[in-house]
Amino acid sequence: MAKQERPEGWRGFKMQPYDHQLDVLTRSNKKPAWALFMEMGTGKTKVIIDQAAWYHCKNWVDAVLVVAPKGVYLNWARKEIPAHWPLEEEPYVAWHTSYWLKADRLRLAGLYKAKDQLPILLVNVEALSNPKGQGLKRVLEFLNSFERVMFVLDESSCIKHAGSKRTKQLLKLSRHASVVVRRIMTGTPITQSPLDVYPQCEFLDKGLLGFKSFFAFKNRYAIIEKQFLGPNRSFNKVVGYQRLDELREKMRAFSSHHLKADCLDLPDKVYETRDVELTKAQRDAYDEMAKEAFIELEHEETVTAITALTKLQRLHQIVCGHTREDDDGLIRDIESQRDQALLDVLDEMTGKVIIWATFRYNLDRLPDVISKHFGVRPSVPLHGGISEKNRVVALDEFCEGDSQFLVANPQVGGFGLTLTAASNVIYYSNGYNLEYRLQSEDRTHRIGQENKVTYVDLIARDTVDEHVVDALVTKNKLAFQVLGDKWREWLGG
Repeated sequence: MAKQERPEGWRGFKMQPYDHQLDVLTRSNKKPAWALFMEMGTGKTKVIIDQAAWYHCKNWVDAVLVVAPKGVYLNWARKEIPAHWPLEEEPYVAWHTSYWLKADRLRLAGLYKAKDQLPILLVNVEALSNPKGQGLKRVLEFLNSFERVMFVLDESSCIKHAGSKRTKQLLKLSRHASVVVRRIMTGTPITQSPLDVYPQCEFLDKGLLGFKSFFAFKNRYAIIEKQFLGPNRSFNKVVGYQRLDELREKMRAFSSHHLKADCLDLPDKVYETRDVELTKAQRDAYDEMAKEAFIELEHEETVTAITALTKLQRLHQIVCGHTREDDDGLIRDIESQRDQALLDVLDEMTGKVIIWATFRYNLDRLPDVISKHFGVRPSVPLHGGISEKNRVVALDEFCEGDSQFLVANPQVGGFGLTLTAASNVIYYSNGYNLEYRLQSEDRTHRIGQENKVTYVDLIARDTVDEHVVDALVTKNKLAFQVLGDKWREWLGG
């Protein structure tokens, strides 16, 4: 891109790309199909946004479709596009959601009336699983309304299963006549086996790897043995893989591979967010409690920081999937998507990961959630109820042993420890103490850390959760300093 003559309308990058990002742009710029196999934290979304703007200026595309997981797709509109869009004329961004707010409907209706602006439609991949669903209808309407569409599949490992309904649907959509540019993005193209890459590459271009079917691909790279169940039953089982050097060489022709450890020009700390949609049960409980809290605080002559924080913490518990029924501490589960959001992020990460959480209820549950998904159990969670002896064992297993995940409370595990074995950190939830946040961040970012560190915050938008994270990452003190009318803003008053 940098070596070509700049088209009319191009004023340069809003944020100058790092060397590895510029390399991806240069290599892929004239390619109709390209894979960005870039580890979380290396800035692959910025690459796509810069490239979409360039293609818009060159008049190569007249619309962009982005399909991404539920916790990711709205982040394009809220954070990524505003931060990186390089043109003076902003794009027109709309989205399809499972919960139809009036503002969303109006926004979507204007997508086809925008003049001079590049239309961008964001859709969560889950909405495309139903062949009769509204999500698929919106996407088909969009593809039928434009002649040259850039189709971006974010976290493309979501179509790793060749025979799934979702994979078949996305492959069919990628073949639509209006799709002229295809991009896939993921940090982990292979999550379970090398066979995962076939449907992702087929999305880019059928036959890109040189095979007419998944079965031919599987026979080439998998070692298959016949297994017997009794004298009359048998089945074929994959017992290993072969010719992987050949497969990697084929993929180099249409993909970029970048790890954080290789990108020496990245900043030392990389911050990302992952949206978590509230379930109906959570939203109803949250709105009811927020209304009650607002009325109670409104009628108090003096609102102390401790009083306000107590109300806010109750709301935060709902966002994290539970609530206390009474003053005796009885806890009630509330249906939540937060655990699944955590697992989705963990699927994208490689190496060891620290998961920080505030509430004891979540800390005790998360090892079981992770164990059920990955088949390996993390060490005991670090919180105030764990003995010193068990803490030492857990830390040894994580820092020196084979344990991949560490679940901990920042108040307990965030001080005095060196956890440089991990370069990935997830904040399942945050507390209200800036010192705890900064100390927990520095457990991985210190002498002995050889890699860049990525911090991912799970955030439920339009809740107290969002206010907490925004305040912490901008280094505003929270604990005992919610003063004046700040509580009104956080409660939505």
